[in-house]
Amino acid sequence: MPVFKTDQFKDVHLCLLTHNHADHLDKPGLHAIAVTNRIVAHNNLRPILANREAAYLTWFEEWKLNIGQMEINIRALPVIRATNRLLGMLVGNGNGYLVTFTEGSSIFRVYITGDSVVRTVQHIQTSESFCQSLGKRLL
Repeated sequence: MPVFKTDQFKDVHLCLLTHNHADHLDKPGLHAIAVTNRIVAHNNLRPILANREAAYLTWFEEWKLNIGQMEINIRALPVIRATNRLLGMLVGNGNGYLVTFTEGSSIFRVYITGDSVVRTVQHIQTSESFCQSLGKRLL
């Protein structure tokens, strides 16, 4: 696993946590998330996050955030973390996230799965200037 230094996370404003497996979120990783970071997490992360403020989403729930003129909408989607449902029930499930960035008439969507396989992705075309503007604000 890669090792990150805490200062590499100093400019992160939003953390999307997909599920509670230790290979994705361990104690050092949790401590690297600043108290000021906004967290969106699957409900199965409540015990791990304990005293941290977070938006806990179950499948198909949404959470919104505004940064300047940009609206960020996060929708939790079903994710089965295995090749079949039975194995998925054994290893536990979590959230995928469809993140929609909207500014004026420009829309940019990103699908985040954690370690799941994506079978279908909807292509959304956006202007190059919007993507560059988004990158500058979120980096």
